[in-house]
Amino acid sequence: MSKTLRLTCLVSMLLAAVPVIAGDAQSAKQAVVESIDAHRPELVDLADQIWAFAETALRETRSAAVLADYAEAHGFEVERGVAGMPTAFVATFGEGRPIIGILGEYDALPGISQRAQPTPEPLEPGAAGHGCGHNLFGAASLGAALAIKEQIAGGELNGTVRFYGTPAEEAIHKMTAGAASSHGIHDRGRIEPGAYADLVLFDPETVSDRSTTEKPHARSAGIEKVWVNGHLAYQDGSGSGQRYGRVLRRQPIS
Repeated sequence: MSKTLRLTCLVSMLLAAVPVIAGDAQSAKQAVVESIDAHRPELVDLADQIWAFAETALRETRSAAVLADYAEAHGFEVERGVAGMPTAFVATFGEGRPIIGILGEYDALPGISQRAQPTPEPLEPGAAGHGCGHNLFGAASLGAALAIKEQIAGGELNGTVRFYGTPAEEAIHKMTAGAASSHGIHDRGRIEPGAYADLVLFDPETVSDRSTTEKPHARSAGIEKVWVNGHLAYQDGSGSGQRYGRVLRRQPIS
């Protein structure tokens, strides 16, 4: 499936939930196709740039910047550094409801550097690379948001469109609440009243996994403090010596 066709399919599905003011749904879809065709070279270039940057979770500085800059240049209001994360941003256009949210990802994976070809050949051995198409996901999702934005600006649609630039994909959720929920444990991995305070304070600029098959117990870099059940269990590179954890029994999944 071509990049253009992927963009068209994504926007067509979104349009099904959007009220059309003038004309019918078919004409709105045709306008979307024309928008994607018009912006195709720019979107492909964005995807290629993000492929080449190959920045890992929470370090997607250039990847986030090219997407945010592109959105801003096309009339979106961009909020950068959302939730204290330098590579998270939200691009918004329009007003009122419905509010259409589109997620875009752009983080790479460590150790899978690869040239843009179907046979294995790293750009830089051992470096990061894109293995699951986040370079396409970020650019395609922003293209979808832009196509809807143009419909709103032209008076064809009502509402607001928001593009959420999401660093680290769902890595943090998968390591916390997601992992707990998959085992039927529903009071862990969330920062909210009534939940157990299992927290990690880390520096997004330096955090990295240093363990290897030869040194599986090597401590991660950039981890400043760890709380277990509300107690400070790790600080400045060493543990407290106390064991604040407890056995977690699997709970029925509702």
